[in-house]
Amino acid sequence: MRTFFGLAVSLLFLVLFLRQLDIGELLAQLAQAKPSWLLLALTALALDFFLRIWRWARLLSIYTPGLTIRRAAGPFLASFALNNVLPLRAGDLARAFAFNQHLQTDSDRVTASLLIERLLDLGALLVLLCLGLLWYPGDTGFDQLAYVGIGLVFAGMLLLLLAPRTWQRVLARLPAQDNPVMQFGHGVFDALAAVRGLGTWLKLCAMSLAAWLLEGLVFFCGARALTDSFDPLAPWFALALGSLSTLLPSSPGYVGTFDYFTAMGFSLTGTDAALASAMAVLVHLLLWLPVTAVGFLWLLRFWGGGLGQHIRQLRRGESQQ
Repeated sequence: MRTFFGLAVSLLFLVLFLRQLDIGELLAQLAQAKPSWLLLALTALALDFFLRIWRWARLLSIYTPGLTIRRAAGPFLASFALNNVLPLRAGDLARAFAFNQHLQTDSDRVTASLLIERLLDLGALLVLLCLGLLWYPGDTGFDQLAYVGIGLVFAGMLLLLLAPRTWQRVLARLPAQDNPVMQFGHGVFDALAAVRGLGTWLKLCAMSLAAWLLEGLVFFCGARALTDSFDPLAPWFALALGSLSTLLPSSPGYVGTFDYFTAMGFSLTGTDAALASAMAVLVHLLLWLPVTAVGFLWLLRFWGGGLGQHIRQLRRGESQQ
């Protein structure tokens, strides 16, 4: 039901997006994109994901000392690739459960790291949106929503991340403590409690904000590849609205929802609707295609290596017999 609902939401926003789009004009605009700005966009994307992988490796190294960025990179990119093509956030499930042996950790700790990652990302996005609304003098209609949202997110982050033992005691009062879900919840709170120290949290927050600033450069370079006539603030609105829209139920790859709200972000600062739509499509391709390709290349190597090892074990068993 959730899958069908997500597809319905994506279809709705895709129809709304296509209503303001001329396919012929879109293709003509994309064909004229400047390669130098596309290369800069890809460079910013590579740095963005390097920071995100580094942040995740830093979180996991709290539980598994010695975990390297290189070891964390494959599962991280693979999870994004799977989210881009499969429903129900399959990539997040795979990162939590499928690569534990490779990462030398367990699902409780990976799930805790995912929770921290998501909350840090949400907080950074809302900060950028709020700063943009404070800077931009126009009335976008999102001002109060952004301010209230930031307050709620930060309050929730403080309650959840800085006092996990309190929530664990609340969980302990619930019935059916032998239930696997309850045991898993206790394991997640144990992992959250292991992240200590103001310095650690400040580093994680700084890395999150820097990663989103780099992703904003992807939006800026994508827009600049099509034209030099746009408000410099437009890509940051597009970043915030497009990325926050991925919280909505949608199809794999956020088709429709991301495009509609990203185009809205560009349009809010005065960009022509047709050009804003072309910017949204180009940015979506820049974010989707490279990460999906690299993630699946790693998965093929990972699965192939496991299959090869299994075949070698079978052959050794046959030779011994």
